[in-house]
Amino acid sequence: RVIPVIGAGVSSAAANLPSWVTLIKMGFEYAESRYLNPDLISKGRKHLEDNNFLLASNYLKKVLNAPSFPYVNWIKDIFEDPIIESDSLINSILDLSTSIIATTNYDTLLSSINTLNLQKFIYSDHQLIFNAINKKENLI
Repeated sequence: RVIPVIGAGVSSAAANLPSWVTLIKMGFEYAESRYLNPDLISKGRKHLEDNNFLLASNYLKKVLNAPSFPYVNWIKDIFEDPIIESDSLINSILDLSTSIIATTNYDTLLSSINTLNLQKFIYSDHQLIFNAINKKENLI
């Protein structure tokens, strides 16, 4: 059974949303514009320059107080209502005839064009996902 895992490249191509690296850069700019912890911003940017994206994103989450305010507002501002410029790639993914599609994205592009009526779960719904997979249900 093949489960496609959809990443930021799809969102970038379909709705001009930022790549992961660009998103982290934007996050540090957002934090800086709000005069948040300059030490954490500096350390996070250093990790970004060193291509250590996971550590950089961890610093960003700390400086923006994830999952609380202002992190949640910042993410929501970027991803809440994406404007789909081209739905052909998303439709191609949905046409793969797979019952499960996984995504690492914050946005809702796949589920917003979901013509297959796939159930939607988030990563923390472990038991629901497990049950859906075992019952061979369709899900994103």
